[in-house]
Amino acid sequence: MSLKAGPHAAAHRLDLSTIFFMGMTALGCSATDTLGGPGESGTQGTSDTDGSRDESGAESGDGAPALPPVQVFLMAGQSNMQGYGPLQDTDTADWEEAMSLESLIASGVESTTLLTPRDDVWVAITSDEPNPQPPGLLEPGFGATSSFLGPELGMGEVLGEAWDTPIVMFKAAYGGTTLGIDWRPPSAGGTPGPLYSAMISDFTTFQNTGLAETFPRDLHARGYQIAGFVWLQGWNDQFEDGLVPEYADNLVALVNDVRSALNDPQLPAIIVEGPTLDEALRAARLTAVATLESQAPGRVLYVNTSDLVNVDIPGNFHFNFNAGRYLDVGRRTGQSILEMDWLIAP
Repeated sequence: MSLKAGPHAAAHRLDLSTIFFMGMTALGCSATDTLGGPGESGTQGTSDTDGSRDESGAESGDGAPALPPVQVFLMAGQSNMQGYGPLQDTDTADWEEAMSLESLIASGVESTTLLTPRDDVWVAITSDEPNPQPPGLLEPGFGATSSFLGPELGMGEVLGEAWDTPIVMFKAAYGGTTLGIDWRPPSAGGTPGPLYSAMISDFTTFQNTGLAETFPRDLHARGYQIAGFVWLQGWNDQFEDGLVPEYADNLVALVNDVRSALNDPQLPAIIVEGPTLDEALRAARLTAVATLESQAPGRVLYVNTSDLVNVDIPGNFHFNFNAGRYLDVGRRTGQSILEMDWLIAP
């Protein structure tokens, strides 16, 4: 993966006039695919027989070196993956330690550049909230509703500044849900969770039609690569009998089932810590990460966010409704991905 020459390099940024957005409902893919236009099917990439990832982009017609493929992140979880960082002061309600993006910019803590849609990062979401933000260029408003931001804004900012290739973040996030029931992966035993099944189904739809219908046509030949699976969830499992003791096994099963469904046993998994009251749940996440590391060394990371939430006050379940903390969650996630150096230049 080539890096941008500077923090505001724009040599390969896209002309917004070329971008068209048609309906995009969900996501999915494996390794590197070629984006097909309407009426075309994507050309699916392959993995080597030893399970290693094929990270090359599509070949150009004239034999010139291929541009890196579009990088797609599957992001899933519950309400903190949706995001409850308020954009305006009027959305903070009376939560102690709540802070809006508006106030952060007014005080000089954050820059007004965050308000400008990026031209190199896209977001699409599935949600149970009414009137979610339609697919589009990354900007504030891709949280639980268009009045909030989530981890996507900080993550997209960090990766967009560092990588000289387009990025897509697809969020499948539903508030108040459990890994042990709602997201239960098939290999965990019992009844598979409806949200797991929906995520994979939506992902497949996105692979087959969504990407081709969303990207500018001049990017189709670049192909795309699922760059990682980002998981931010856990609050509700703390309050359901029996779900904390099995959380580690369920999380390992989730990552492995997603990898299997996407036909990529080396798919990077990024486990982001959410607000946690139960120390046993925090330990279970770490146990799962250790197990995943033993199964696929170097393909999992844990993003610690415990210092970004005050669990002793109301609103602790949503990082205290603090936009700055949601930005930090995303920025830490993006920076952790950069430090792992998973993506290889073609």
